[in-house]
Amino acid sequence: MAKKIHFNFIKIFIVLIIFSLALPNLLVNGKSPSSDIHIVLDTLNNTEIPRNFRSTNNINVSNSINTKGMENLNISGSSQFSKTNLPLLIKSINTNLPIIDIDLRQESHGFVNEMPISFKNDKNNANLGLSSEEVLLKEIKDLNTINLNSTLTFYNDKNNPVLVKSVENESLVISKNSIGYLRIAVTDSMLPNKDEVNKFVTFVKNQPKNTHLHFHCKEGIGRTTIFMILYDMMKNYNDIPMEDIISRQIALAKLDEKDYMAFYDKNHTEFFTSFYNYCRSSKDLFLSPWQ
Repeated sequence: MAKKIHFNFIKIFIVLIIFSLALPNLLVNGKSPSSDIHIVLDTLNNTEIPRNFRSTNNINVSNSINTKGMENLNISGSSQFSKTNLPLLIKSINTNLPIIDIDLRQESHGFVNEMPISFKNDKNNANLGLSSEEVLLKEIKDLNTINLNSTLTFYNDKNNPVLVKSVENESLVISKNSIGYLRIAVTDSMLPNKDEVNKFVTFVKNQPKNTHLHFHCKEGIGRTTIFMILYDMMKNYNDIPMEDIISRQIALAKLDEKDYMAFYDKNHTEFFTSFYNYCRSSKDLFLSPWQ
């Protein structure tokens, strides 16, 4: 009997070893991110206005675009800013209202010296599956791996290593400029999940009056435009057709054909239709969550 138990234990142990070896491949082939993560520079544009900047304080679109209600939105969008061009961004937003930074990046990111950096794998989904709260904790751990007074070589700029003098997260950097902060974690090149959408809805529902929202992701294209559309829908669903809201935010962003066509694929259309209908049924109250 003892021999049989011992033999069964050995079989179980072998199975566990085989499964543990196979698990990483199963995760990679599924939706889990790869573990090959590098510290990268987000942009070399540190002195000019962040790419893809646009604002409803300066609406510059074709006369054929329905702009009704846009001037009252008080929103803007862009790619990731640096510590150096943040003052220029604030000046370009051109508002006397308090600004709230809506950070849509799920990937861990921050600032080394004046430069925006992030922790990136090949699909830029290193924090896939994490909520915004979990991302903030993970981000602190990731940034703490960068040692002060060490030499840091960026994966995408290997010829220009830097001496690390400061490491800060985005919340800290913008607080020094008297800007509020909200993190909504959205995976790059993907639609937001319902939890993050509902977090955004709750925020907008309780948004302080007379504030300006600045949305950004890494490039200022996909995630930024999506949430500017959602905000426009929440404010103007009663007066503006869904198609007009989508097209005017795309026009404001001046997206090229390759980028804007993604907003009309099946997944985006179903997502926007669902949210627009949710806004219409909520009648400004938004008492129940979306989905």
